[in-house]
Amino acid sequence: MINYSKGFFKPLDSNNAYRGIQNANKHISVALIKTAQKGIKNPPSTGRIYIINGRAHKASAQGEYPANRSGRLKKSIKADHNKLEFEFGSDISYAVYLQQYKTAQDRSSGWKKIAPRPFLTLAHDAVKDNFEWLMYSRVNKELGL
Repeated sequence: MINYSKGFFKPLDSNNAYRGIQNANKHISVALIKTAQKGIKNPPSTGRIYIINGRAHKASAQGEYPANRSGRLKKSIKADHNKLEFEFGSDISYAVYLQQYKTAQDRSSGWKKIAPRPFLTLAHDAVKDNFEWLMYSRVNKELGL
């Protein structure tokens, strides 16, 4: 017979699990933000070279992270947390045009020349393999397992 000392097991309570999920969501969102910002800061930049204000700028190609020109897009990437969920994205007006494919409405608003650079999707795809591990480890940490 095995004798376990009192207090050896931490009781499973919903508050611990809730905190673990919140903690995991924060870690996942930070990983997504850092990955997107790193991709924008150091994109493959296999696109065309443009001269803008007398300086050469190497653009990104369709399907890559957008090339960093002003830094506004990179700085705008954030996550908003609400209980057990979070939203990850950018509030810069042109972010939606970079992320999504063109529609007729987009073409009429002057964005017809921009091919999609789905920076949020690229960051998600790069980090998604770690989602389950982050959730598992953070919840277990809160539960004392």
